[in-house]
Amino acid sequence: MDELSEAITTDAPLDHLLATAVERLGLPPLALVSATGRLIAASAPGSDLGSRTTSVGVGPAPRSPFDGWWLRTDRAVGRGQQPVLDALAALLARAATAHRNRLDEQAAAAPVLFAALAAQDAQAISAIMRDFGLTVDGDLTPVVVRIPGVPAEWTVDAVHELLAGSTSQFLACATGTGEAIGITTAPARQLTETIPERLVTMRDLREGPSIAVGIGPAADPSTLAAALSRAHYAAGAAEQSPGTGARVRTASEMTSLDTLLEGLPVAVSQAFQAATIGPIVDYDTAKGARLLETLRTFLDNDASWTRTAAAMHLHVNTVHYRIERIEALTGRRVADPRGQLDLHAALMLYRHAAEGH
Repeated sequence: MDELSEAITTDAPLDHLLATAVERLGLPPLALVSATGRLIAASAPGSDLGSRTTSVGVGPAPRSPFDGWWLRTDRAVGRGQQPVLDALAALLARAATAHRNRLDEQAAAAPVLFAALAAQDAQAISAIMRDFGLTVDGDLTPVVVRIPGVPAEWTVDAVHELLAGSTSQFLACATGTGEAIGITTAPARQLTETIPERLVTMRDLREGPSIAVGIGPAADPSTLAAALSRAHYAAGAAEQSPGTGARVRTASEMTSLDTLLEGLPVAVSQAFQAATIGPIVDYDTAKGARLLETLRTFLDNDASWTRTAAAMHLHVNTVHYRIERIEALTGRRVADPRGQLDLHAALMLYRHAAEGH
């Protein structure tokens, strides 16, 4: 154990430490993994020991479903080996505690970082990035993670799990309850491949609202604030995504009216719908009419009276009457391009809400 203790003290690579433990102490193959099963270190290359037979906690007690380290082996541990395995876990606790301390240091720097971003102070932003070991010679990619109603530490741990496990550098800090940001040297294209995969595992660790992730565009320190704003908007769009799958949106996807509207806060979306098509919905509910369907069909058919009538199996005069009623209720002329845009946007938002966005 003395050799292993010295290795921990000198911050030797954890892979080397585990390999030494297996060789010197007669332990079975070992892996050090995170809460999501992400491989942190292993006694032999390529061994993640996914089928765990024995698992021992390492370091501080987990503060979230995404936090904590475990020492794992896929073989049965004998009665004589268990105390040795426990002692090794106790030695590794130093590394786990150092990891937790790094996250706390980043969290403590959050106010300074946010002030620099708000001021768009590229020099201050660069200095903060360097303080945490990030290379600022290349581009940085902002990531926003939201989990409604959870403590700030949970979202920080979620960001860490989403961005860890690669050679890219990053920092993570909370912006408030239920939200944290990550800034990484990884390119956005790489993140769009790795984050959805990791979200699948993370989703199984807790019940409740799914994790929503927004990935911003690559930026240098002078444009990082704008890129982070776009990541925030993309996270808003991800939050409105239906279903329980990986909810990830990238800023590069927000290139159409439909995707742009997905990022609107729910309250803003509801208010806009109420101000535009709300009277139509109320009229249909009270009268059993089909004005909303008529409006949608009319706009989908490029404001053609005859095609709308054919699609709905109505007389053209009936379509004219319904459109006149719609115009009276909404105060918008359907033939006017600006009126069409308002109504079309409201219908998109209405569809998003109906689909569970």
